[in-house]
Amino acid sequence: MKLQTVVALLACAHLLPTTVSGGMRDQFNYQHPSQQSFNDFAVFSANGYQQTFTVGIDGVLSGIELFIYRRPTAVGTASFTVRSVDQLGVPAANALIVELALDITSLPSNIPFADVPVPPTLFDLSSYNIRVKPGQVYSVGLERNSSGAAEQWLVWSTGNPLQAGLPGYGGGTIYGRQFGGSNWIESFPGYGLDMEFATYVSPVPEPGAILLTLLGSAAGCWWRRASPT
Repeated sequence: MKLQTVVALLACAHLLPTTVSGGMRDQFNYQHPSQQSFNDFAVFSANGYQQTFTVGIDGVLSGIELFIYRRPTAVGTASFTVRSVDQLGVPAANALIVELALDITSLPSNIPFADVPVPPTLFDLSSYNIRVKPGQVYSVGLERNSSGAAEQWLVWSTGNPLQAGLPGYGGGTIYGRQFGGSNWIESFPGYGLDMEFATYVSPVPEPGAILLTLLGSAAGCWWRRASPT
């Protein structure tokens, strides 16, 4: 290879892709045609809920959206968590992957029973490098470890597919933990309820595709350098 060709390739190195960013929406459950708070789950008084989900895209879990809101007078903090599951698909008490502090006052305040859509709250997970593959099951949750009256409720929106005549989310289940316990138990089995959420995955290119991209970019740089001006 000629020296000028090597120099041209090195000069174009900053144009070659070094990271994979962004994410595609993978799992999604939003079946809330109207705000019906009697279907929603309140997170209060040292309890919590986990929603399991099944990965559909090979890549890195880059973010999760939850449809959550608070009572107008609610203050304090909660924990956003991501957990692995055991062999039965139940959230594992000692398998915490992510835990982020959530300021409850940063959430939208929806009056119960108001016909208002709940906006999503995004949790950025891109820095955790959580590698996922299709078919794997994880859980996403909200947990609180402090006491609080009804006025302090943080509420996670749930769809009611039976009421709406929809099939529901088939890739997971709601699990609850009451009063500071460590075990997660399926909540309201048979009712078809699931928490409303969305997951985002940044696909990981195959090694062959990465090599072709690098070679194509390098060739383009060399051609531009070699072309007469």
